[in-house]
Amino acid sequence: MNKCDFENPQIFSRNKEKAHSYMISYKNEETALSMNRENSENFTLLNGKWDFKYYDCYIDAPKDISDWDSIPVPSCWQLHGYGYPHYTNVNYPHPVDPPYVPDENPCGIYRRFIDAGDTDKETYIVFEGVSSCMYLYINGEEVGYSQGSHNIAEFDITEYLRKGRNEIRVEVLKWCDGSYLEDQDMFRYSGIFRDVYLHRRDKNHIRDIRIDTGLTAAKFKAEYEGEIEYKLYFKSELIKSGSFSGETEIALEHPKLWSAEKPNLYTAVFHAGSEYIPQYVGFRTIEISKNREFLISGASVKIKGINRHDSNPRAGFAVTYEDMLGDLIKMKQLNINTVRTSHYPPAPEFLNMCSRLGFYVIDEADLETHGFITKDLEYKYIPFNSEWIMDKKEWQSAMIDRAEAMVQRDKNHPCVIMWSLGNESSMSVNHIKMGEYVRSQKTAPLLHYEGECCSSRLTLASDVYSRMYTAFTDLRVCNPNPDDKRPIFLCEYSHAMGNGPGDTYDYVEEFYKYPYLIGGCIWEWCDHAVEQGDKLLYGGDFGETTHDSNFCVDGLVFADRSFKAGSLNAKAAYQNMRIYPVSAEEGIYKIKNRFDFTNLNEYRLLWRIEIDGALHRCGEVEVNAEPHGEAEINIGALEKIKCRYDAYITFSLVTKEKTDWADSGFEAAFEQIELPAEIVSGEKLQNGAEISETENDIEICGSGFKYIFSKHYGTFTSINVRGEEVLGKPPRLSAWRAPTDNERHIKYKWGLIDNQSTGWNLNRPFNKCYNCSARIVGGVVEIVTDNALGGVSRSQAIRYSQHIRIDGRGRIEFNLSGNVYDKIEWLPRLGMEFCLPGKAEKFEYFGMGPKENYIDLCHHAKVGKYESTVDQNFTHYVKPQENGNHTKTKMLKIEISDNVKMKFEAERAFEFGISHYTADELTEKKHNFELEKSDYTIARIDYKGSGIGSASCGDALREKYRLSEKEFAYGFMVSFD
Repeated sequence: MNKCDFENPQIFSRNKEKAHSYMISYKNEETALSMNRENSENFTLLNGKWDFKYYDCYIDAPKDISDWDSIPVPSCWQLHGYGYPHYTNVNYPHPVDPPYVPDENPCGIYRRFIDAGDTDKETYIVFEGVSSCMYLYINGEEVGYSQGSHNIAEFDITEYLRKGRNEIRVEVLKWCDGSYLEDQDMFRYSGIFRDVYLHRRDKNHIRDIRIDTGLTAAKFKAEYEGEIEYKLYFKSELIKSGSFSGETEIALEHPKLWSAEKPNLYTAVFHAGSEYIPQYVGFRTIEISKNREFLISGASVKIKGINRHDSNPRAGFAVTYEDMLGDLIKMKQLNINTVRTSHYPPAPEFLNMCSRLGFYVIDEADLETHGFITKDLEYKYIPFNSEWIMDKKEWQSAMIDRAEAMVQRDKNHPCVIMWSLGNESSMSVNHIKMGEYVRSQKTAPLLHYEGECCSSRLTLASDVYSRMYTAFTDLRVCNPNPDDKRPIFLCEYSHAMGNGPGDTYDYVEEFYKYPYLIGGCIWEWCDHAVEQGDKLLYGGDFGETTHDSNFCVDGLVFADRSFKAGSLNAKAAYQNMRIYPVSAEEGIYKIKNRFDFTNLNEYRLLWRIEIDGALHRCGEVEVNAEPHGEAEINIGALEKIKCRYDAYITFSLVTKEKTDWADSGFEAAFEQIELPAEIVSGEKLQNGAEISETENDIEICGSGFKYIFSKHYGTFTSINVRGEEVLGKPPRLSAWRAPTDNERHIKYKWGLIDNQSTGWNLNRPFNKCYNCSARIVGGVVEIVTDNALGGVSRSQAIRYSQHIRIDGRGRIEFNLSGNVYDKIEWLPRLGMEFCLPGKAEKFEYFGMGPKENYIDLCHHAKVGKYESTVDQNFTHYVKPQENGNHTKTKMLKIEISDNVKMKFEAERAFEFGISHYTADELTEKKHNFELEKSDYTIARIDYKGSGIGSASCGDALREKYRLSEKEFAYGFMVSFD
């Protein structure tokens, strides 16, 4: 090793094979058609235990090592006790001094022995991913050098092998000049993190294959000295065969087209010498229409996408085949149709999976230089900046090489719809040169680069105008250049950090309003966290010199891939069905088909009517709606409905048969519509309550109950029912909730957090009772109070009155009304908080469920009657925050004990949350494993709560989802069973 290699941007490989299409050769046609490389006798996987030795600096590594450790390959060495994980988003984790890297540059040395095998073959060793750079030695001789962590490094080692036992030695550095091109938002790991294998080839073998397809024809082009035979199969049926030298074109009369919905794959097997090489073939076209639509085979398609990093909580970015397949199956279940491979090419087998299962892929070059925006404290992109490496001539070849590695390896995958020139690297001359290279290859996928929007110059480096986190209200006009007629694409939007995202549905509805809004990709797929024992850790937990805390915990799914409310809300946003009532009384509804290639008759459409959560009637209706079409359905006239709470009809679109990603009966989409109904009020308050007063308290008694109401504090201090105390602490009006990650900015206006000067200090509240009066009217106790709620050091935030009525059966009717201080922009939430005994665990409710939901994050939930427990209602976000809310609630019953159940009801829907953790506990603790349960069960009966949004990085919460009204009034009834 020497610095002339890894601190020189013009040296990024030595003796490495030229990039070519991903292929594995087989010894016969049968095994080739399996498309399973482990069935190939020419393929030897070298994964497993390797000898390993780690050094804090490469200069400390001796030439001869005798005391080897061992490490699994693939893996990330930081997760095996060598160094530590390091999470950073924007900042480089070392000084910005390109091309130089720290002198304290850790090194990992790997060793493995192999048998040379068939010496009549050419032998190649392939590394699918090594971070950050590697030197390869065979039997002590240097073979070559490579950098570009997520690109294949392939070496011809034939001349270095000797008969029998051979030593492979790989020396890997943590940093190299290429690290300046790999500043992606992720944990920084090192080592051989993807598969390593030997590929034995004929001495004269196919060096490259290119497949170009249209709607009825395919062109095959191969780099080979001689004639190649080919056979084209659809499943097991032979469709076409022939031979060619150089290139050929074949035509099919009516081929089955490939799309994400209909992933019809043909398999071409190319035979040359003793080798059979299979390649997937997908007939499809990719283009932009005159209306700026994104077209697949002529059909207008909306990109319902996700950004995906390689991530495993135990293995870092050393993900397995099963990890990748599991991710894609989960994505299909969430109606995701597109994966952006942020921000580097994935393992090649991932693309084969995408082609088989049906995904569009935005394939991204291994390139990000985000940290340049902070190197001089400016925090802004400076396009065409001669001081940044992206515009320096000496870095141009390295940048083009990363585009070349991606395009050449992945050019035959039907799933790839766009080539992306990397991420968050401003705009530069070198990006234009990268784009010119990609265009010169004349492949079908479009060209994408979001960084182009940083510049006012119309470079047309990209076929789509791409943006990130554009405000919802700015979508239609986010391109400032009126002459730019490209479609608009959001490569990142709807930031999924923590509890959220809450804005996906609104964005998708906007996409469908305008042909040129072709969709976007949610940021991002899974929480990035490091699992140690039963703990999940994030940035800053490893003593890093710089880090971005829990900003890596930003997944649409949790680190273990389980779904959260935000996952299911995105599923609802992306679903391919919408239903609207035409005449609910007559049972007529309009159904819109958002599939691009699928008739809705390929699914079953079930319906059920529930009254107060109980099944009234149900059925199934035939629906025939062509792609992008609509139809009317009729379930029969609706009789008059009377109910206590509400009546709803729910339509469910379910799979008819088992698929590769779901069982039969899987609910792919649903719509729930409220039905016209007559609401029957509950019983009126009855007389019989008695009161007695002292100077400070009012005592209310009746059949089986005794309540004490403090005139001084303006609230109940005791609610005793059948000899059992219901309250742990007095109820109080409150407005605080533990800030979500999406409230990481607004929380400083709401609370006393980190400083004394910016917030209304709602998390340090004082409740004031100005006066209180009580009387009996018609045998019912009436208590009226005049109150205020304010944060420490601030003006009163809320001035309100309570009108409380208590009848002879102990029922309590709360009615609150008041005003919010006009200088407070908006509140997190507002409602009464009841501290109940900690043993209160079981509850049931009529409202939105079963997952938590909020005013904007609610499209995944259904109104119904549910049973749960307080523990089950809690969502364990890695960083604790607000969770467990339910909207559209009209009844909540909490089991205080076997003897007492406390019921909350209202004519107008309220929101509720119930937890064993206080809002202060959730606010203050940094990890979920640090949480300590309260001695109480805290139940919130809320007037309203603000929505969730995705402002951790995305657009601010929309006005209509903010609790911003300055006057409020709400009420509810408390009774006991």
